[in-house]
Amino acid sequence: YYSGQFGDHIMLFAADMDQLNLTSANFTNFSTSLHPPPSFSMGFRAVAPAVLLSLCFLVGFPGNLAVIILKPNWQNLSRLTQSLMMNLALSDLLCLITLPLWIYTLLSSWTLGTITCKIMAYVVYCSLYSSLLTVTALSVQRYIQVVHQQRCLQFKKRLLVLLWLTAMLFSIPSLVLY
Repeated sequence: YYSGQFGDHIMLFAADMDQLNLTSANFTNFSTSLHPPPSFSMGFRAVAPAVLLSLCFLVGFPGNLAVIILKPNWQNLSRLTQSLMMNLALSDLLCLITLPLWIYTLLSSWTLGTITCKIMAYVVYCSLYSSLLTVTALSVQRYIQVVHQQRCLQFKKRLLVLLWLTAMLFSIPSLVLY
């Protein structure tokens, strides 16, 4: 009696497993034939950078926005320095705006196509080059003011346009190579 009942349970279990395998095979074929939902790979290699980028976004976005809106203690700075500081905040903000998409891509996968990827990479490189060139221009301006004790020439509009054109030019390889 015991072995018979045990055998019946095994047969029912085997039948249930066959049905489960058949159902999962059908579900797998069904889900791959349509657009499957994004699969989140929650490994440490994806989560750690995503957390770091999230912190950068959560601190950097409101911080740069506050600098643009409030302009703290700028009354004693030259107009060129004010313009360069504003440009630095804007270029950093442009880079930070793209972070949520990169975070999603780290945790999932890129689903927006090649053209969008190239445009996003171009925007990031352009904003990074603009930030670097702005910090360089601020350093050169400070050097001239301290060492030569001269007022910097009032060419801020041309300087900012040249700075952004140079950043855009340096970013062109991201459109071609990636």
